[in-house]
Formats: sequence, C-alpha cells, structure tokens
Amino acid sequence: MNSRFDLIKQRVSITDACRMYGIKLNRTKKARCPFHSEKEGSFSVKNDMWHCFGCGAGGDVITLVQKLFNLTPYEALEKLNYDFHAGLDMEHKPERQEIIRYRQDQKLKEQFDRWVKNTFDVLSTYFRELHFASQNPDHPLFYEALQQISKIDYFLECLEENPLEFYKVYKGAVKDIERRRIERSRLQAI
Repeated sequence: MNSRFDLIKQRVSITDACRMYGIKLNRTKKARCPFHSEKEGSFSVKNDMWHCFGCGAGGDVITLVQKLFNLTPYEALEKLNYDFHAGLDMEHKPERQEIIRYRQDQKLKEQFDRWVKNTFDVLSTYFRELHFASQNPDHPLFYEALQQISKIDYFLECLEENPLEFYKVYKGAVKDIERRRIERSRLQAI
C-alpha cells in the first residue's frame, strides 16, 4: 500500500510545484535557487528530484515545499494536497511508522546531497587547478592537466546530469582524485 507521501509525489511533479510556487525553471529545468542568493541558476530538477549545486540542498517535492514554507513533512503534504487538489484523504494523520520511514528516507537523501556537493567542489577545484596548469608548460601538473582536464570536465557534466548514476559508476574515481590531491598538498607542505 502506498503511503500518502508516495501518493502525493506521484500526483504532483516537482516542475508543477516550482511553477506554482514561483521558481522559474528554464528549458533545461534549471533556475536560481530560492534558498540562497546567486547570479546564475544552480538549482536543477531531474527525475522528480531537485538539487542545488550552490548550497547543496535537495530532495523531492515534499522537501521543496517544506523548505519554501518552513513546514513539517506532514504540513507540506497537506499544502500540496490542498494547492493541487490531489484528492488525498487527510482526515487522519499518517501513522507514526509512515512519518518515521519518510524522515529516514529524507536523511539518506540529505547525506547523498552532501556527497554530491562535496564531489562537485572537489571536481571543480581540480578542474581549475588543471586548467591553470595547462597554461604553463613549466607547471608541475602540466602533463597531468593535458591528460586529465577533459575527463574531469566530463565528470562534472555527468554529475550534474545524473548524480545517482554518477555515484554508482564514478564514486571510486572521485575518491582517488581526492586522495591524490591530499597527498600532493602534503608533499608541497614539506
């Protein structure tokens, strides 16, 4: 049996919620994040999930409404049901287990969002280092830059397009990059 949380996510898409609550998505489903000030849009919607590469926030349609209006999960569920005429019976509050299960899912999603933000930071910093190194043949990373810069650019695109798939395929590669960068900074400090 589907919980009301699952049912509302089936009946109300993130893009519809964004439209309803004033988040203007462009044709690639990106927008300025409503949770922090920025010049370019780092808020992205894909597969009925949202993520901001700027502040690291993300989640489903319920967490979007929670954050936008400072609501509990149940209050966000009620708001979505009312605003979108979703037709869910809200006479009885969800059972305690249903709310606990939803909160556990949200914690896992928050952990994943932190991983995505950290990975984006690691890759974009490394990309900038490689770009700088590729401009100077005397730089110690010059040859590494020539070999790695297009791969890191590809990683950044993949991470932005499908974070979950990127995690499954390239998690180990990112750990290796991070480990090598830490080792290199330790050697430079000596």
